[in-house]
Amino acid sequence: MRRAASLKRVTPTQRLEASFDLTRTTNENKNHWSDADALSGRAAFYKSERKVARERSRLEAANNSWYSGMIRTAAAHIVGTGPRLQLMTADSALNRRVEQAYHDWADAIGLPEKFSTMVETEWRDGEAFAMRASQPKLHPITLDVRLYEPDQVAQPYWHILDPTIEDGKRVDNIGNAVEYWIYDHHPGDLNIGHVNLLKGQWYHADEIIHQFRQERPGQLRGFPRCAPAIDWLAHLRRFSKATLSAAENAALWAVFIETTSSQIMPAAMPRDLMTMGFERGVMNFMPDGWKPSMVSAEHPTSTNEQFQRSELTYFARCASMPYSLAAGTSRDSNFSSAKMDIKNLWEPEVHRDQGRIARQSCNVIFRWFLEDAAIATDLLDGAPPISQIRFKFHWPPLPQSDEGDVAAAATERMATGQSTPSREAAIQNRDYESECEQAARDFGCTVDEYKQRVADKLFGPRVAPAPSPVYTPENVA
Repeated sequence: MRRAASLKRVTPTQRLEASFDLTRTTNENKNHWSDADALSGRAAFYKSERKVARERSRLEAANNSWYSGMIRTAAAHIVGTGPRLQLMTADSALNRRVEQAYHDWADAIGLPEKFSTMVETEWRDGEAFAMRASQPKLHPITLDVRLYEPDQVAQPYWHILDPTIEDGKRVDNIGNAVEYWIYDHHPGDLNIGHVNLLKGQWYHADEIIHQFRQERPGQLRGFPRCAPAIDWLAHLRRFSKATLSAAENAALWAVFIETTSSQIMPAAMPRDLMTMGFERGVMNFMPDGWKPSMVSAEHPTSTNEQFQRSELTYFARCASMPYSLAAGTSRDSNFSSAKMDIKNLWEPEVHRDQGRIARQSCNVIFRWFLEDAAIATDLLDGAPPISQIRFKFHWPPLPQSDEGDVAAAATERMATGQSTPSREAAIQNRDYESECEQAARDFGCTVDEYKQRVADKLFGPRVAPAPSPVYTPENVA
């Protein structure tokens, strides 16, 4: 909040003093702001910081079901069954041929699964890498996509002082990637004999995919998505374990026996009084001077679930994920609130990630595919140059809570001219022409007849226009 300036008249020789509460340093807040710095976007995500954050994020993801589930949910919603290619040249036959060939090739190398792995790696480690590779058993297009963890793309020790290299990523004077240094083996490999783990080489940036979310201008490497709250997420495990330990301790130590007599010393206690069993439904009497006392669980077990919800909500916020998705249940949400949280919070985040992944990964991989296809096959005969081929990717839609509302909205958009059947099919990750051909075969009619029936259902049957009147000298008079 800005502090109000003095209202008294200020002469030209005086200086008007005004400040912000945020910029003031006091004894109360100086410790809180002691770590504030002026580092650049590149320096703030230095390799030593990224290494520690990456390793701790992996540890938490491997041992915390909440974090692991959030990462899997994110990959399932962002990638789903994988993006669908749509070619947009003037030759419809060419479009179908290339789309089918690309789909077959992507299925052969498991490309949708690789996209899911890259998304999970990016969320957990901050970034994911892939390299253009070859798989000889594929024919005739031998293109493959090989994935790498961020640890394997690192700075060669003899280039430590090179200002153009940021931990294995060489850039030009304006920050564009030029090439990447990739080690032949992961630095964390154990059972690889006497292999030199520092051996690697440079690869041109055109052969590498670097998938990460840039949060600051000048940032060259990625940081774990949920880094602001991973440290707090550990509280969930510690609090749950403390709650369980308190309950176990109270259950294991059922009864203590204490004495009010000063004449009995522990060394003189009879052995049969040191431990004593009790039967259910039987009244037991203690020796004279002794009384039983129960151990109570002082740990607030009743607030465990409330604490978990508070911490998980705090953690999920930095991922823009609603609590219902992070927790894997909507039992505490009504239908409207759960739906609006996903619509206003999670859906824009998913669409933004899908668009970024399409630019950073999907488009690059498809260009690789076209280049290999042009060399090894006649798939692109009659096609324009690769640089002029227009295309786009359609992603699977997010799960819908009410399919009836979705269908009604699509019908309303088409009926009012705000959308088309092709566009609505693309939203559902389907190809409209293929759907029409399949429907025509199922109903035993032609494709044109099926499309006409759909149009009649949407707009009503066509009414033949009334014949224009014929004007003659008689009817004009």
